[in-house]
Amino acid sequence: MTENNACESQFVCSFVNSTVQQCGLIEYKKTWPSRILPLTCCKDSVDSHLYKYSISRRSIDSESSLLKIRAGLFEEDDDTLTICPKHRFALGVGWRPSTLCSIGWKCTNSKSNLKGTITKEQSIFLKKYHHVLLGIGSGVCSRCRKELVQRMADKENRVEPNMGYLLNLKQITEFGIYCRS
Repeated sequence: MTENNACESQFVCSFVNSTVQQCGLIEYKKTWPSRILPLTCCKDSVDSHLYKYSISRRSIDSESSLLKIRAGLFEEDDDTLTICPKHRFALGVGWRPSTLCSIGWKCTNSKSNLKGTITKEQSIFLKKYHHVLLGIGSGVCSRCRKELVQRMADKENRVEPNMGYLLNLKQITEFGIYCRS
């Protein structure tokens, strides 16, 4: 099957469970196919969108990676995902950040400085440790940003226990060899 034929096939949208928005079509992008596509077919330029929302080009290398990150699909393979036109627009070039702080830890969701935005690494951290998905480019106030950076540094600098030592200690105590001095 050629790439063009693959981009014309019917699929089920992989993003339906990643967002609250229902699948569907959009009227804004007349040049886009009006069907679900493999994510690998999403190759439009997102450079102006990244610039507009102060998103580093280093963390996003394509439209498909932007779509995956915004949906919290950090580890998924592009070859296994599909997307409908509505999710493609809503998570891609049609996405707009709130004018309020997205975190609200140190403020009462005050107006955020849109030059202070959530990075890819921060989005991954928030999902992994706080079970909250904030899209890359979401605005955040300076007080909450400082708190987020501090939490990330604390987590990074935290010394994890030596699991090998704990296993050996458990084995020793099971066999009654453990001695107290």
